[in-house]
Amino acid sequence: MTTALTTPPCTAFLIDVPRYQRMIDLGVIAEDERIELIRGQLVFKMPQGDRHGVAIERIDRWLQRRLPDEIAVRCQCPIVATATSQPEPDIVLCRPANIRGRHHPIPADIFLIIEVAETSLRDDRTSKAPLFAEARIPNYWIVNLESSTIEVDSAPVGTVYSHRVDYEIGQSVVLTIGDFQLAVPVDAFAGEPVP
Repeated sequence: MTTALTTPPCTAFLIDVPRYQRMIDLGVIAEDERIELIRGQLVFKMPQGDRHGVAIERIDRWLQRRLPDEIAVRCQCPIVATATSQPEPDIVLCRPANIRGRHHPIPADIFLIIEVAETSLRDDRTSKAPLFAEARIPNYWIVNLESSTIEVDSAPVGTVYSHRVDYEIGQSVVLTIGDFQLAVPVDAFAGEPVP
């Protein structure tokens, strides 16, 4: 009589944020490696083209010049979105370190996340948006370089944003954080840089 060989079920080993941080602290993962922790898995970040990098720099400089000291601009730095996710969004507007303390921003510290999309649009919509909505990040913008638009998502419910408005060149998005308001021209973020 022969017995059939059975293969045990494959189970992924999921990592939480404290374990991920420990791996970085021990040098298992180098701080400059292009890796994010997304839903317990180590995910390689997409390489950036020139246009993507220039757009991030332009947005960062534009915001730095206009925001009050109570709003920090973090560029491609980690946030703790959930217990198993520590992504590194392109731009994060959050409470500054002197207010939030010496830790990466958590959802309660974050006002807005901005992702710049050239080749990453699908991932930004289908992977990042549900993660940020689940984390209750109040506002999520995708600067779509291909269509020169800003997709503005707000009002997170579960894993979706219940409200979305797309803004085009020539229009402005009103950024509201508490009593502070700022009109953001789409041209400044999604337009072509002026030489």
